[in-house]
This record gives sequence, C-alpha cells and structure tokens, in this order.
Amino acid sequence: MNKTKTKTKPRRWEQRFHTWHRYVGITIAVFVIYLSVTGILLNHSDSLELDKKMVSTPSLLQVYGIRNPSALKGYAVNKNWISAWNNQVFLNDQPVTHSDYPLQGAVAAPGFIVVATLEEILLVTQDGQLVERLTAPSEKLGDIKRVGVNANNLITVETGRGQFSADSDLIAWQPGGDQDIQWAVPATLPKKVFRNIVSSSHSIHWERVLLDMHSGRVAGDIGVLVIDLVAIALILLALSGLYMWNVRRQRLKSRH
Repeated sequence: MNKTKTKTKPRRWEQRFHTWHRYVGITIAVFVIYLSVTGILLNHSDSLELDKKMVSTPSLLQVYGIRNPSALKGYAVNKNWISAWNNQVFLNDQPVTHSDYPLQGAVAAPGFIVVATLEEILLVTQDGQLVERLTAPSEKLGDIKRVGVNANNLITVETGRGQFSADSDLIAWQPGGDQDIQWAVPATLPKKVFRNIVSSSHSIHWERVLLDMHSGRVAGDIGVLVIDLVAIALILLALSGLYMWNVRRQRLKSRH
C-alpha cells in the first residue's frame, strides 16, 4: 500500500513571522543604505581629505550651534576683497588682523590698501600683510563713518565732525568738502570668498559630520536611539532569517 505524502501548511504564527520579517527588512533598508554610504566615505576619509574640508553650509552648521549669515558684505579694492567677520579682517579669504571695531570701508593707495574701521585705519599690503595700525584719526576727528579718495588721490574720511583729507603719509588731516570723493561702497562678497571665510571661522570638518551621521549624533539623543534600534532590528532580522531557513530545511527533510 502506497503512503501519500501530505503537504505541511505553514502555521499561522509562521506566516505572521514571515510577514514581520519582510516588512521590517523593507523598512530598515533605507537605514542600511545610509549606514553603508557613510561607512564607505569614512573608510576613505584620508584619501578624500575629509578632515581638511571644512563645512560651509549654514543649515548644517546650525546643527552644531554655529550661526553664520547667508552672505557677507565687503569692499572691492582693485581685484581683491576686504571684509570682516568675527572680529577678524580678511583680504579675500586670508586673515589679516584682529579688530574689535566694525569695518567702514577700504580703498587703494600707492603700494597699500587703506582699511578703515570705526576707530582705526589699517595699512595692508597687496598680499595681506598688516604694515601699520593708526588710531590717531578717530582720536582727533571722531568715529569714522566711511572712507574714500578725493580728486587729488588723497585718503578722505567722513566722521561725525565732517570730512577730512590726509596728507600722503596719513599723518596730518585737514578739513575738506571735496565733492569729487569716491567713497568705498560695500557689496556682497563672491560666494567662493564667503564660503572660505565662513569655513575658516570654525573647526567643523566633513569627517566629523560623517562620523556624527553614522552614529546618529547629528540628530542628538534621538538620532543615537534610532541607530541603536536599527542595529537591534538588523540583529533580529539575521536571527529570524536563520530560524526561518532552519525551519524550512527541517520541513524539506521530513518530506523525504
């Protein structure tokens, strides 16, 4: 008499187990891709020089408590830009000197760039070296509002007391009402110069960002918890996958 082999139906809990395994796997697939990409980038951090590339994205810097403006104003002098940020005067993206006073303008002079702050006049070379810091104009004339060059190519400042033009050595200042003064006019810095200045004002580099993204710290305690849950889910998926494979293997054996 021939024995007929009956096909064993999966139990209801096994079907639910398979469904749970499938949907959890689909859900965390995005996180697996996310962790894989950040992990690969971190693994090649040295060759990509991620520890030397500073972050300049304002929204990302805000995550680290650094609030930068969306743009900076500066003064175009010949082919260079003079600007100030975080009490630092810059020639293009090169730091020149520290200053506690607001930048009021910058103009070209023979061999120098004349930079005016509220209470100082700075003489800067074309390659960004500070030559001299003059405080006499503000002490004698009042706070500087703007700086320019008159028709005789003499440096002229405007203060609360009027307009004053300096001699060629910037020592003696005389009242002057010249109408042909070319005042320094602020303009928005080029994006590349702005990004470099902002990047140099903090210590957040892309390697740190990727490390924080990989660990979840970029989103604080909640981000760390999410990554922990993803890791636990991956472990459970691996164990459940092994279990289902073993159950299926045992079922196939019982049929033979």
